[in-house]
Amino acid sequence: MMVTWVTFAYTNYTMVEYNKAGFPLTLQASGDITKFTDGGSEHRVLYIHRVKLTGLVPDQMYGKNHKWGSYQVKFKTWLWFPFLTN
Repeated sequence: MMVTWVTFAYTNYTMVEYNKAGFPLTLQASGDITKFTDGGSEHRVLYIHRVKLTGLVPDQMYGKNHKWGSYQVKFKTWLWFPFLTN
């Protein structure tokens, strides 16, 4: 699962802590930062952060925390059943 968010300030690293909901956030994943300048008249600079969370289990509630702040989110993975057609 890819997690993406935007900041207005550059950070030295991009990291997310996560685990199953109710457990300590002991899993960590780091990712990439991409500088983006918008095409408007102000040419605002934004930093796009992308982190891939691995080891997730279907139909499970998780919690995560961005390493650079106290922002916390809970999410549930999908219970997905692939199927083949003739």
